[in-house]
Order: sequence, then structure tokens, then C-alpha cells
Amino acid sequence: WKLLDYSDRLETWRLIAVERTDEVSFVDDYAYFRNVNLVAQAIEYAYQGAFPALTILFERHASVLLPFRLFILSQIPESIAPGSYQHLLPSVHVNPAGQEEETAALKSLPWRTSDQLPTEMDKALKQSVDWLDDACDLSFATFPIPSIAYPALSTELTAWYQERARSIDEVSGRLDYARQLLELGITNGVQDLTLLLE
Repeated sequence: WKLLDYSDRLETWRLIAVERTDEVSFVDDYAYFRNVNLVAQAIEYAYQGAFPALTILFERHASVLLPFRLFILSQIPESIAPGSYQHLLPSVHVNPAGQEEETAALKSLPWRTSDQLPTEMDKALKQSVDWLDDACDLSFATFPIPSIAYPALSTELTAWYQERARSIDEVSGRLDYARQLLELGITNGVQDLTLLLE
């Protein structure tokens, strides 16, 4: 399992390194990346506004990151225009049961057959060989990192968009960015956001 994980992370790092413009030591940086906590790395990329790298992480490691996606997106500085990360924002559709729920913001890529969480058989096999997935170990955090099931209900996404818009307005003073986020949410099918635009 660890060898497969390292191989998967090597491909992820290769894609991220191509997107980077700074001086990169591929070998040294990969040695760090292959063991990094993916949630912590996604939070760091969000905080840095490194959207190409964050996008690659979400596309390639969705099963680890999706439960924490809204918290990760909340770490993007409020002073950055939401249009620059609109491809990462959640959207809503109506499921076969008639409920509104979240749609994947990012489509699965050809090397992934599914962005589903690991199957019960995968989980049992990992436990049987005492394999520990430290990619999702949240002990680095000094406070609880909130998670939310995927797909989220429309009401949960509405609450996130509303809170994020308020935060953008209060922290950065950029009412235009708060409005832009709400407009993107409406475009993405999220309900009950128009009242905040008035």
C-alpha cells in the first residue's frame, strides 16, 4: 500500500511541480511531499492562493480531502477575488430522490475511475495489514477541523456561502468580492443567497 501511495503522490507532485514557477528541487520537494499530510497541504495551498496546486490535490486525492473541502476553501484569503477560484466552489443539483445536494466541483480525471470514498473492502484490507493512512491524520491541528459529508445538502452549502460572504466583507472590506461569491453560488444552484445581495 505504501508503495502505491508513494507512486500516486509522485504523479501528483509531478503535476504540481509543472505548475510552479519558483525554483524547485524536484527530488527534495517530493521527499517532503510523499509523506505530507494532504489536508494540511491543501490548507497551505488555499492560504497561499496556489489554486493550480490545490486543484490538482482535490482532483487526485478527493477521498481524503472532500470531507474537509469547505474548511479548506475557507482558508483562502478574503482579499482574493472568488472568480479566481470559482472552479473549486461547490454547486447544487437535484438527486434522484428529489433532494438538492452537492455536485462535485471537479470532474474525475482519466486516471481515476471514481472520486468515491474507499470501499469497505479497501478499508478492511488496509486494517488487516496494519496500514495507517497518515494523509488524513489531523493531529497537526491545534483545534478541531470541521468536516462535512460528501455530498452535502443544499442547506449546508447555503450556510457556507453566506458565512463566507460575511467573512469576506468583514475581514477584507471587499463588498464586491462578497457579492461576487454570492453570485457564483447562485450560478452554481445554491438556494437562498439572493437576500444577501439586496
